[in-house]
Amino acid sequence: SVGSASSAGSASSVSSAALAGSAASAGPTYWTAGYAAFFVPAATGRVAFDVRRAPGLGAQTVTVRIDGEVVGRHRLAADAWRRLEYSVPPRDAANSPFCVEIEVSPTWRGADDRPRGVLLRGDL
Repeated sequence: SVGSASSAGSASSVSSAALAGSAASAGPTYWTAGYAAFFVPAATGRVAFDVRRAPGLGAQTVTVRIDGEVVGRHRLAADAWRRLEYSVPPRDAANSPFCVEIEVSPTWRGADDRPRGVLLRGDL
């Protein structure tokens, strides 16, 4: 599950019609704050999810870490979903899951005055 993120269904200034788009994955959609974290099973072999900046905002930078190591920095400038995918070495299922962390800059404030980062979508 996603930590430090909120459901896209919560109050915000972005309409659901503005969030329509296609991407390779489906699943729940969450707003991150400036930081979000989630865990991926040890035996997975890859980490994949979609990100999107809020329509009408300026570019945002997303930094992705897996187990504390920076694996990607992405500039989101378009109002479109972007697939992020990383290979990870499979671990024995008895080992700890992978910790995926996302940092977003800059953040903005939704209608409920909570800090928001980017939209995050996938089977997390």
